[in-house]
Amino acid sequence: MNLKNIEKLAARLEGLGCGPAIRARLAAFACFKPAAFEIAHTTVLTDGVCEFIIHCAKGDQGLYDALYYTAVLKRRPAVPLGMDGLDQSLGAINWQRLLAAREHAVEGSEVDAVKAAELISQLNEVDVGGVLRFRHWAGTALENAVPNLALLKSQHELSQRFYLVPDQPPIRFEEACRFLQSRWMEKRINADRKLLVKNDRTESANTGAKGGKLLTKRTKANRKPGLFNR
Repeated sequence: MNLKNIEKLAARLEGLGCGPAIRARLAAFACFKPAAFEIAHTTVLTDGVCEFIIHCAKGDQGLYDALYYTAVLKRRPAVPLGMDGLDQSLGAINWQRLLAAREHAVEGSEVDAVKAAELISQLNEVDVGGVLRFRHWAGTALENAVPNLALLKSQHELSQRFYLVPDQPPIRFEEACRFLQSRWMEKRINADRKLLVKNDRTESANTGAKGGKLLTKRTKANRKPGLFNR
């Protein structure tokens, strides 16, 4: 393992936004001498997280370098109306700890398992769209048990790849996060605009309105003189 290579790569990733602990993490990957590997960094936001997956590969000289990273903005969906209590109960369960108990004995996991079984039964009845499960299971080993997972991800996640071009200042993680947040706002504005147009068309169809005015039958009094009624 080339320690100078690890130090240089760590300094580069620190420039992107990683902390000093990145050195030990890189060394743990490099000691197995893979041709390429990916290492993750996460920034916690007020209403979600922004994950950065950095792709590192070995070059012609056998040295590792970071080629690009993928930034993924993940927003937690709002709690469906009337499900606040169930959402709080789900948040009280340590789902990762419960999953770990399947492989290794974890003290107190039996109590959590009983509560979890009751909550899962409720979820199967009321959380048809999978929103609550997505709020608490996305990004965990339980993610595949979320109904409509692909749809929910398309609604609440945005991703963008950023290449690290030699001899050019890199786009830092915080800048990439702001870019995705701007894209998120644009996405929400467009979605709201489409909803308004849809509602306006539906209302017009139901009321017989066209262009904001009610369609009325034309009478002789309000007809304009035409070619055939002079």
